[in-house]
Amino acid sequence: AGSAPMEALPPYHAHNESYLQCLPELERGRPVFDRLLRINLHGMDSKWVLASYLPIQYQGEAAALGWLYDITERKNMEQALSASEKKLRGLFELSPLGIALNDMNGRFIEFKDAILKLTGYRAEELVSLDYWQLPPEKYRADEALQLQALAERGNYGPYEKEYIRKDGTPVAVRLIGMSVKLTDGREHIWSIVEDITAAKQTQE
Repeated sequence: AGSAPMEALPPYHAHNESYLQCLPELERGRPVFDRLLRINLHGMDSKWVLASYLPIQYQGEAAALGWLYDITERKNMEQALSASEKKLRGLFELSPLGIALNDMNGRFIEFKDAILKLTGYRAEELVSLDYWQLPPEKYRADEALQLQALAERGNYGPYEKEYIRKDGTPVAVRLIGMSVKLTDGREHIWSIVEDITAAKQTQE
């Protein structure tokens, strides 16, 4: 069975430093494998490719045989994801609300400084605690209902309760949260915690 003919590419030129870095290796007779390049194809949008080059002799002169693997779609997805992550990171850092990431056992994985201010703990102290050590015992039944909602709907809240700060004083909070699966495949909980002490005092 004959193989399909190779598709001819339009003339192109690479416009990044990686392509120029290939030339010395090719001139020394060394092959180049999987070099990330962004190329311009005439009459077409630029493409991201993984390029491999094999130095050869063609009609008595040094030349290079190249393979270009189009990864434009994957690269665009990676860039979109990176931009999205930067936006989320910006919101995370700029928000005045307390934001925390906990594993399903309640251990604090990541948190904003606002959480430290709200609870009165230092960062190294908070990571040694779990979520269940912050609220008083009287909220256990409410916590069970919120965990049930998290399992059924993927989110919980908003609901109000108290935390006990490191110095023993109570602080009124309002929480909402959602379950997320991180890159390790494990479920975690993102929570937004708002200090509503002043609002409570105003109501009273």
